[in-house]
Amino acid sequence: MKYSYKIPFQIDVPKNIKDIFPEFFNIYSQAQQAEKDNLDKIYGMAYRKALEFLVKGYAIRRNPNDVSKINAKPLGNVIAQDFGDLPRIQALAKASNWIATDATHYEQRFDNADTEAMKMFIESAMTFISADLTADEASKFIEENDPKK
Repeated sequence: MKYSYKIPFQIDVPKNIKDIFPEFFNIYSQAQQAEKDNLDKIYGMAYRKALEFLVKGYAIRRNPNDVSKINAKPLGNVIAQDFGDLPRIQALAKASNWIATDATHYEQRFDNADTEAMKMFIESAMTFISADLTADEASKFIEENDPKK
């Protein structure tokens, strides 16, 4: 008799990211599981898909009137065109996208970056996005409760 037990692992995703972008969280969790299961030929692609859901989801949240336009654009264009005012998020998303996309090609272009760097960049982008969302909540709180109004 053979038993299969998968050890649960910690997924460090901020609560507001999980709540606002549940599809990203689902894909990101699956990417982490694929990595944990040593599916080294495919988990880079899964992280790439998760990145797209996070970046496009956040772009849509920031520009809700541009949903169809954002959905129609390739991820690289969304990063370049919709995050110019957030250069740190833009840089992290761009670097993550380059490395993750490279993982899908027959021959890799980047010898100086790997999936660990890609994950670090995605996690940092996630942290910046989470902080930006939290700052929006703080601004809303101040606006609603400002006694000088």
